[in-house]
Amino acid sequence: MPISIAAPLNRVRGASRHERELWLAGAAVAFGLLILPLLIYVVGSLTLGPYESGSVWLYLLDFLKGLARPHLAYWLIVVGPYLLILLLRALLALARRVRRIPAA
Repeated sequence: MPISIAAPLNRVRGASRHERELWLAGAAVAFGLLILPLLIYVVGSLTLGPYESGSVWLYLLDFLKGLARPHLAYWLIVVGPYLLILLLRALLALARRVRRIPAA
């Protein structure tokens, strides 16, 4: 059975503004929780060498322990993608406001 993303995309398109924001936040947090730690492991292994505790599974276990502690650095990895989206939106809004201000 082929996997299609058309149904979830149609659901998001038909959602209200607040629901779309929740979908975006959920997707960004899911990326930060599932994909970003793996990317950090791969890049770290390629640049710094093997992980001192062992395999990728031990790294992910250590990552989850860091979330459970709670440690700020681990939580910034999880919510970082959404915070970056919010920062980019704020910068774009600021740039639009600056463009609207007439030159004195």
